[in-house]
Amino acid sequence: MKKIILLLLILFSSSILFSYDYHLQKDDGSFDFYWYGNVRRSVKYYLSDTCTLKVVYWGRYTKRDEIDTILVFNDNSGIPGTTIYSDTHLVNTNSYPLIVSDTVVMQVLLCDTFYVGLFSRCQDQPSNALAYFISDSTPSFNSFWDRIGTWVVQTEGDYIIRAKVSGPEGISLRLYEENIQGGKEKDNNFKICFENYYITLSNIKQFKIIDRSGRKIIEGSSKSVVIDLTKMKSGIYFLMVKDLKNKTYTKKITKL
Repeated sequence: MKKIILLLLILFSSSILFSYDYHLQKDDGSFDFYWYGNVRRSVKYYLSDTCTLKVVYWGRYTKRDEIDTILVFNDNSGIPGTTIYSDTHLVNTNSYPLIVSDTVVMQVLLCDTFYVGLFSRCQDQPSNALAYFISDSTPSFNSFWDRIGTWVVQTEGDYIIRAKVSGPEGISLRLYEENIQGGKEKDNNFKICFENYYITLSNIKQFKIIDRSGRKIIEGSSKSVVIDLTKMKSGIYFLMVKDLKNKTYTKKITKL
């Protein structure tokens, strides 16, 4: 009887798709009010595995309707770089300091260093006290602000900007990074070869390439295939491969 139960547990556990949710948070829970006018703010984060952005949270205090723009940036040598996602959110906290949130409706894949931020309007004059952006009271080098096009480290306090990310279901979060300049790699269950901007796959069932926003570039079903990357723009992509044993792998590709 014990052997039967153990066998059932093994069979059941092997059929569960792997997924998880995780809240990224850099602030320590304390807060002060700060006024910086109409500027962009962002907080630096790092993920070792590929995850999907689900929700953005930020601290706000308003007595009027404000439209905040949620922004996600890639990394540009230690400061926020190109915007890879943006969305708008109507905020009115009715004179109470609150953590407001915005659910991300499109697929935004994140990995390595990235920045979650906002463009928001705070009080036009210090005496108005109509809208504040809430910052942490503890100084940090994870926060940045930009008023005139140049990002500056925010040293007066860490911005309260948090993110919820989720590991994609059914995808092993083993991550590989390749510069498409040559090189070969052999996996236990399938083979992949990078050479002269071509990817050769063998012993696979399905494949798909998407960009960082989740937009599908190419997909197909074949045991062996050669993928031509010569016409793709330079940037970061994700190759998803399902092998003959129905295991799914993700490889990060940086096309130079």
